Amino acid sequence: MPLTGSLQMKEVVAAVAATLYGPLQPGQEEERWQVLTQARKLISAGNISTDGAVDEFQVTIDYQGTTLALVVYALDFDKRVPEVCPQREELDDAKWEALKLTQPKSPDALRRECMEMLVRKTKAALERGNVTLQEELMHGMWELAVKKEHLPDLPEEAFGEMVGGTYSIVGGVRWKACAAMWCVAVSSAGRRSLLREGCVPALQAVLTAACAPGTAEHGGADPAFTCALRDRLFVHAVGALGVLVVDKAARDAYMTTDPGFKTLIAACVAPVLDPPLAPPFDEATAAAVEAGEGRAVREFSEVVRDRRRARSRRRVMAAETLASTLLRDSDARVSLLRAGNLGALSGLLRSDHVAITLAASVILSTFARDPVSNVALREAKDLPVVIPKP
Repeated sequence: MPLTGSLQMKEVVAAVAATLYGPLQPGQEEERWQVLTQARKLISAGNISTDGAVDEFQVTIDYQGTTLALVVYALDFDKRVPEVCPQREELDDAKWEALKLTQPKSPDALRRECMEMLVRKTKAALERGNVTLQEELMHGMWELAVKKEHLPDLPEEAFGEMVGGTYSIVGGVRWKACAAMWCVAVSSAGRRSLLREGCVPALQAVLTAACAPGTAEHGGADPAFTCALRDRLFVHAVGALGVLVVDKAARDAYMTTDPGFKTLIAACVAPVLDPPLAPPFDEATAAAVEAGEGRAVREFSEVVRDRRRARSRRRVMAAETLASTLLRDSDARVSLLRAGNLGALSGLLRSDHVAITLAASVILSTFARDPVSNVALREAKDLPVVIPKP
């Protein structure tokens, strides 16, 4: 039966009933009454001495009728937060008419409904303290934000939930919130919404935590703060900041809390420890490496090399974000000078990674070419020796 604007709920019910029970017979009511039980009870017996005696009986018949109702089951129902939406809803005529107006739903409308439901469930999960559900829902926001063409469908509340997720006590929620913001930041409208929610200080806090020593594998107090979590926090926080700083408002927000860019400069150095080698690099393999056996040495070297490459990529991301900020904005360069952090920046010239050295040298050369930065340099005191004498 095609769903058209003129289709009434009574017609739908009649069609379903005819399919289930057959068409109505002439004179038959819609309820299709059927005899369920029949009982016969003797009330009084006739006088057998009298001709024409009649016994009196009471006959009780129970009928069973059928009434159909249209019920909508919510696809988004989650028994962990049942208060967010009812599992089922029975339709009356008014609800049926409202339902028809929304059908068929476009992909855009479905995405909007999905994101709005994610926001409502996230708030409920926070109130209930369900950390597993919080991480699932933040993952859902991240997935919906991956495609740029989907970003206009995000409700305004979603940006607040993303920023709020960076302060979660759950590591998975934190890095996935950063990942979602990284996706949203490719849109100018998305950047404005994130900035209104205070995303920059939130990302700075995540990056500071990711640069701190003391992971679980190296004796840290928090068993959940593993090397893998640290690396995810670092990559997604720097990635989101790197896109956000294309806007002047984001750069100004960064300078408010970190005028000397200490966090990003520290991220370029990032003296972090890699996780301990897992099997098959056990004691026997370590002994083989000590003995110089060829295959063990090759396998060990490949693992160490892969880890060093991953660590280098993370540091280069931080250097690119730092360069993107300071090359774009003379106010940012002046802020770094007045904070007295030119020495830390010039220290990156001695980095063991050529890309970080290149970024630092390009930034420093901009100080010489920019008249505003030149004035700030002349006014600055106790400047470090940028390039030491050989």
